[in-house]
Amino acid sequence: MLAALIKPIAAICRRAHIGPARCLSDTLALSPNPVEVKLRRAAKRLDISYSDGSTFSLPAELLRVLSPSAESTRKDAQGLARVVSGRRHVGILSVEPVGSYALRICFDDLHQAGIYSWAYLYDLGARKVGCRGAAAQG
Repeated sequence: MLAALIKPIAAICRRAHIGPARCLSDTLALSPNPVEVKLRRAAKRLDISYSDGSTFSLPAELLRVLSPSAESTRKDAQGLARVVSGRRHVGILSVEPVGSYALRICFDDLHQAGIYSWAYLYDLGARKVGCRGAAAQG
């Protein structure tokens, strides 16, 4: 069972430029399971509730700018991550499950290459990066 999980997770890690050890520990270890996902198109937000009671409201702009796709995580000549500009008004067209470990988010600027693991989404919310919700208020 574990071997079946490692191969797809390793592929996601490579695309997100995250070291395999950190990615595996983040994904397999202690991240709570999602229990509810709501796409609020008009508000341009994705609401996610987790099994530990945390609820995060992630803005589309944040998700687009921090997309884990290789296209979005390119580095400049100094090795610093380039910021994706012009995404202030981006919205979310749809979300699709990727197995039981992630979501693919399709944005209205037609970007759909990022695969957002539940652990990554939880981490964004837990760090209170532009999120409103039960955990972000505390």
